[in-house]
Amino acid sequence: MGTTMRQKIWHPWGVALLLLTSTWSVNAALLDRLLAAGQPEFVELSDQSNLAEAFKQVFPEVAGLETVGMRKLVIGSFVVEFVTSQRVKSGAEVTYTLAGITPAQMQGMTDRLHLEFATLLKQRGYEVLPASVLVNSVYKTELAEPNEQPVVVDDTGSASDVAKTALDVVNTGSSAKGETQMASVIATAKGTAPKVFESKFLNLPLAGKAADETGLGIVQARLKLNFMQFDPGFTKIDRKPRNMLATKDSRMEVFWPASTSSQWALKTPVVLPHVSGEKITDLGMSTGKKAAAVAKGLFGAANSLLGFGASSGGGAPRFVAGSQMTQVDALASVGMTAHSAANSGNFEVAADADYEDKVTKDLALVLQLYTQALPK
Repeated sequence: MGTTMRQKIWHPWGVALLLLTSTWSVNAALLDRLLAAGQPEFVELSDQSNLAEAFKQVFPEVAGLETVGMRKLVIGSFVVEFVTSQRVKSGAEVTYTLAGITPAQMQGMTDRLHLEFATLLKQRGYEVLPASVLVNSVYKTELAEPNEQPVVVDDTGSASDVAKTALDVVNTGSSAKGETQMASVIATAKGTAPKVFESKFLNLPLAGKAADETGLGIVQARLKLNFMQFDPGFTKIDRKPRNMLATKDSRMEVFWPASTSSQWALKTPVVLPHVSGEKITDLGMSTGKKAAAVAKGLFGAANSLLGFGASSGGGAPRFVAGSQMTQVDALASVGMTAHSAANSGNFEVAADADYEDKVTKDLALVLQLYTQALPK
């Protein structure tokens, strides 16, 4: 029995190669199903969408606000975060960077969308007052934060003001439903509060108290735009350049007098009609780097299949009894790593000449979706 066991686990590379050759065709159908498994449901918006139904799908936990008898609103905060670099890891990794668009253009789009949001609220039957009416309330603290120019956030969470005309920061960071990011540019509409969506431990939103003080409803809206449609499953990448509302950090909040409020956080990915750019340039990753990335993934997959673990002394791998990874899981892991080899790299997506027009139309459609929360 001992001899048989040693023969089976003698060398992980041999097993990995065997799996890639002799079992690949046998398990191809299985791996295809595993790669396709976990693809999330999403809502695809267009001009023909039933927005009321789409709202229920995107925000399944709440259908909308009940009538509160208040028809005066203030847009206290309006923020758009434009993702400029997206990365997916699947054994190896792929990075996409958006190029050819400036923070100044993003600020301009944000200001236009802010006006569009006000127009949509008016069409919904509300009187929309400027945020300046809140300066005599506790909300003045939020409005005192500067928001005259966009901010770039890097992978460490640090932010810096942008006083230049080109994007040159490319980083990675936390993930939401399998999509990892990224550098981004955060723009706040002029005259509105930029930091109300930041976590403030044990501090209640000032908008609630300001609504009580002023007798007005206060709306706070945030949109986060991806430029690539990543399939948030655990392996498969949909490489399409496609505008997509990110599930992480896209939300809307409404505060009414008498301490009544509702918050909507995006629960389902929203795919939008347009692409930011169709031209993709491979910035290059050497064959050696690709091979190293794939080799590392294969070695880990083989170890998992065989029940290997690192020894406590940092020496050769040792067999670990009762490995939690099943053979099917490990087979899939090896297959995924091989699948990702061809997808490794660093790519640049050039913004189309009509980027501003297409993005503005897409996000205006999102705002129409958001306003479904407010009773007519």
